[in-house]
Amino acid sequence: MPFVVMATSRAGTISWLSTPSAGGFRTLTTREHAEVFQTVTDAHAAIAELPRAFEDSGLTFSVRSGRPIEPLE
Repeated sequence: MPFVVMATSRAGTISWLSTPSAGGFRTLTTREHAEVFQTVTDAHAAIAELPRAFEDSGLTFSVRSGRPIEPLE
């Protein structure tokens, strides 16, 4: 089963964890561009590797089940 990482701000705004850039950095993105992890363990590992600034900014991360979504054109 595939998994995605949801980020929720203090205001309730929802975004999703992206795939890493060429430099290995992740950003927050729309659901259509979220990285899809093969295991819940992989998703939790990605959360654990995030810079502390994400947590310090008040974001809460959670792992959700999810299938890839095709981007709209």
